[in-house]
Amino acid sequence: MEDPLDHKGIIREPLLGSSSKKGGVRALIFIIVNEAFERLANYGLSTNLILYLTREYRIDAVNGAQILYLHSAATNFTPFIGAFLADTYVGRFFMIGSGCIACLLALIYDIWSNSFKKRASIDDVYHHRKGSKLVVPTEKLRFLNKACVIRNPEEDLISDGRASNPWSLCTVDEVEELKSLIKVIPIWSTGVLMSINVLQHSFIVFQASTMDRHITSKFQVPAASFTAFQLFSSVIWIALYDRVAIPLASKIRGKPTRLSLKQRIGIGILSSSAAMAALAIIETARRETAIKDGFSDDPDAVLPISAMWLLLYFFITGFAEAFCGIGQNEFFYTELPKTMSSVASNLFEMGLSVSNLVAGLLVMIVRNFFKTKDQESWLSSNINKGHYDYYYWLLAGLSLVNFIYYRTCSKAYGPCKGQGGNATDEGEALTDEDS
Repeated sequence: MEDPLDHKGIIREPLLGSSSKKGGVRALIFIIVNEAFERLANYGLSTNLILYLTREYRIDAVNGAQILYLHSAATNFTPFIGAFLADTYVGRFFMIGSGCIACLLALIYDIWSNSFKKRASIDDVYHHRKGSKLVVPTEKLRFLNKACVIRNPEEDLISDGRASNPWSLCTVDEVEELKSLIKVIPIWSTGVLMSINVLQHSFIVFQASTMDRHITSKFQVPAASFTAFQLFSSVIWIALYDRVAIPLASKIRGKPTRLSLKQRIGIGILSSSAAMAALAIIETARRETAIKDGFSDDPDAVLPISAMWLLLYFFITGFAEAFCGIGQNEFFYTELPKTMSSVASNLFEMGLSVSNLVAGLLVMIVRNFFKTKDQESWLSSNINKGHYDYYYWLLAGLSLVNFIYYRTCSKAYGPCKGQGGNATDEGEALTDEDS
């Protein structure tokens, strides 16, 4: 067998068709199919579980919803643990992800500690990676710059210019990476409440189970299956935006045109408020029908009102996810350095995890402190006696406040990378003031 090393010690590339070649389309198919089945199991379990908990185990509706929120928070957070194990022990091909949480916490500690220890230093000599374009840190968040100050070259550096102790001396690049992360956190936080609006599946399954779900005289859509319409809606909106709206706008303006990332995020956040308003109106009509027909004490009664009205909510939330969800993911990838791509890819999932925890806290507060005139909780287990519509209006109002908060964060952030005059490699973006 031929030695893979040539006489100069250079590793030769394997020949095309070699059995040692890995990856490619075949591997991609396995990954996609595996992910599809995982999502099928997860969505199928989570959407049906609320009815199982309340009807079989007689668990209170709010407690059941909190269980699902904690379940979703855990499933969105545990990939970080898997990513760490993949990088440290088993390899990325066996456990997809990265050890971004461990690396991120270590980086932050290395920098919230070195900056503090060197706070009195007046030196202006900074440690940077060999060949790096960043020689001097930026003035933003300048208190962190002390972490890369070289106090004593003979003690802090070894012969090749690297830090003798990486835990006591950071590079300019590491400091700037942390600054980039801190800078995107406010805009990241605006996606938390938007995600809460999308996570109302538990209560919507309740609503759907009391409404007429028949499409034909013999076929009716299962209550838990209504959440699938949100996925369909997102796909449709993405296709319409990319294949219809963008080409049409470009043709009208006579040049490549698209919405900026921050505009898309803002539109998504505002749309999520409209979705909650629509859901509140639908619930008001459903509740009034239940009371008028004498079903106030029977939360399981099927009412003569079509569940297809709920599609309006899914239609709008799909639009919100297509704009805000994808916009945030692209924003993180664009604004964070390439060396933080694993962090960027997991920030949105981390936001979903936080959203589930906040949603669980919110329903607990609403159940305990918000009651009707009859001292019935808004989120009563008897959906006909509660006021779920008030809860939805509350979320709609909070979303409007969140939109104002987002606008403030967006203006404070300034232009995105590559938007000197709001122009990008993909074409001309509309100005942020147009959003």
